[in-house]
This record gives sequence, structure tokens and C-alpha cells, in this order.
Amino acid sequence: MKQRQIRLVVVRIASSAIAWILLATAAASAEGDIQVYLLPEPMVESETITLEQIAIIKGDEALASRARVAGLGRFSVIGQQIVLDRPTIISRLASCGVASDSVTLRGAEKVSVRRNEQNLGGDRLANVALSLLKGLNPTPSKIVLVRAPNPLAIEAGRKVELKPRLTAPIQGGLARVCVEAIEEGKVIAKQDVLFGVKYLRRRAVAGEDLAAGVQITSGNVTVETVEANEPEPAGWAVPYGMLTRQRISKGMEVEPQRLSSVEAPVVVHRRQTVVVKLETGRLLISSLGEAQADGKVGEFVPVKMGSDKDSRVIKARIRPDGTLEPYHEGIQI
Repeated sequence: MKQRQIRLVVVRIASSAIAWILLATAAASAEGDIQVYLLPEPMVESETITLEQIAIIKGDEALASRARVAGLGRFSVIGQQIVLDRPTIISRLASCGVASDSVTLRGAEKVSVRRNEQNLGGDRLANVALSLLKGLNPTPSKIVLVRAPNPLAIEAGRKVELKPRLTAPIQGGLARVCVEAIEEGKVIAKQDVLFGVKYLRRRAVAGEDLAAGVQITSGNVTVETVEANEPEPAGWAVPYGMLTRQRISKGMEVEPQRLSSVEAPVVVHRRQTVVVKLETGRLLISSLGEAQADGKVGEFVPVKMGSDKDSRVIKARIRPDGTLEPYHEGIQI
């Protein structure tokens, strides 16, 4: 019974609209004005609303052509409903050069306009963004959605592919992922998704109070695995053998900026008499010389060989035992 009543109402409205159009066409032709029949709840395809999308316009063609393109508003959010009353419509028509006394409005007193759209839900966008973070190397140990993203609205019927990308490097435990809706290689809509991330990383911790100048060993530091905002640096290793630059209290992290490398000692000094050894298989030749510069193990120094009258300077490399190995133009002699 109720469905039959609804059908009767729809038929009556349709009949009234058709009758009005026929009457309006004749009247408008005679008067040189336009007749505008406002639809009560139209649905439009585009973001912008024009009069021709929400009304049936008849009458003087010159005026009607201007009235059809009159802008009545723009959708700004998903699922938005824009309500237009008659004074607003008359005002917009006037701004397009259609005087109010040239317009006769019929139909709805107020027009509720909606956009014909499809929504890409926030959950779907979040899952697409999450798949990107889970594929990173290193992968975060914990990923938490900071806030649910707003859904994306696109025109109904469009087929799109969702692709995520990082908008910037992950910093401070925050990752911002942009999910783009792509159609035929073009981005037609996009939405940012914000996550909080944590990483598992190792760190060296002082097992006792360390004074400045103390060498790091397995006996005075321990290694812990903790959650951090940034991943473990590539190639990280426990800083065994390095020296503390300043005092580090027990339980504090032994950070790189608090350490310095151990300086190799100078084993050969300028004007020092040194032993230069040349080993070739079973033959061992050694001679005395005078170093012309300071040097550490592995470094090359000039060495003066022979007496003042027939002396010559050669290049030699310092060995761990303090002797020197002669070199000549990069070739051992």
C-alpha cells in the first residue's frame, strides 16, 4: 500500500513538471523572459554547481544561455550537501547579467544538492600506506596509526589505482605517507596518512662510572636492545677500544660523540738512528740510517742513508717492531 502511494506521488510530480515545462515554454516565448523550474534534490557529477544541473530552464535563449552557466557553489568535503534557496539563486543569476525581473522561479523553495561520488574509505587508505612501511628496510618493529585519514571522494565510475609514497624521510618516530589515487598515469586525488614508528636497535651502556680517557672494553660496558625513533645506523658495532672524551656515569648510553679513537704512538722521531732492513727470501740486509721525520707504524718517512759525502735519502715504511722497510718508487728494493 505504501509503495503504491509513493508511485502515485512520483507520477504526480513528474506530470506536474511536464505540464509546467509546456506552459513555461509558451509563456516565456511571449514574455521574452526565462522560466526556471527548481528540482528539489538533484545529484550532480562535478565539484562545481551550475544552474543547469539543478533546474529546467526555458524561455529566451540569450538569457537562458547565461543562466545555465551561473555558478552556485562548490563541494569542499566528502558527502557534503549544499542547500540553495531562491534568494541565493536570484543573486547568482544577477551576477551573470540576468536581472531578477526577467526570471520566474517555480518548483522547490530550497534545493538540496549532492554530488554523485564514490568514496575511498579511510581504512583502505591506511592499509595501503601501512603496506609501504612494512616493506621498508629496516622494517619498523612497531607501527601505530596516529589518526585515521579522511576518505577520498572521486567521481562515480572512475577506476583508480592507489599508490603510497613517503613524503619525507622518517624523523622523530613519525612517518608521513601520501596515498595517491592514479588514473591512466595521472594523480586525480591524494591523502596523507600519519604513523608513529619504532625500531629495535642496540646501544652500548656504561656498566660503571667511566672517567675521561678510559678505554671501552667488554668489562666496562654492556649491550642493550631498546626501542628507538630511528633505526640502528648501518654498520653499527660496539665501540671497543675507543677512549672516553668525558666522564660517563653508570647506566648512561656510550654515544659516539663522547668517544675518540686511540691515537697510535709515534715510534720513530726525526734525527733518530733507525735500522733499515731488506728481506729478499733467505737474504737479510740491514743498515743504519737517520729518520728525517716523525712517524707511526705503517707510515712512510724519509731516511738518510750513508755518510754526508755520499748520503742519499730513501723512503721507508715503519714496521711494528720499530725497524723500517725500504721502498723506491713504490717497489721494494
